[in-house]
Amino acid sequence: MLTTAEASGNLTAALLYYGNGSFVGAESGDGYAGIPPESHPLHDPLTEAFGDRQIAFDIDVYYPEDGGNETGDTPMVDMGSPSDNAATASLRVALYGDDRFGENGGQTLAENGSASYFAPPADPGDSTVLYTVVEVRITAWQM
Repeated sequence: MLTTAEASGNLTAALLYYGNGSFVGAESGDGYAGIPPESHPLHDPLTEAFGDRQIAFDIDVYYPEDGGNETGDTPMVDMGSPSDNAATASLRVALYGDDRFGENGGQTLAENGSASYFAPPADPGDSTVLYTVVEVRITAWQM
């Protein structure tokens, strides 16, 4: 699911679907409690992969902090605690300074990312080309 979503551009779009301290349409900064709303770029891929299969999943986004010495994380989807039979997959995604984020793509990461995007720039002195590289990790388990 991650590889297909990245190839279609939906994974990057989902990472940029963030504004005002949370992913657009999420109740809070804790991410979505289930499959994101229909307007979210991952709604259809997640519905197809997990919709009626009694499978729960979490999606977490990991990013470098403090010049790469620390790692922060932000939940995109939180459906609870994984069971002992959970499986995890991850994919790294590069985000660029000219990528636009927010519901309507209102600002670029280079312009205002450090002020209102969850992941800080990898190099605060120069975020105009490569902003950061994040790891998207999905953990799925049978309910």
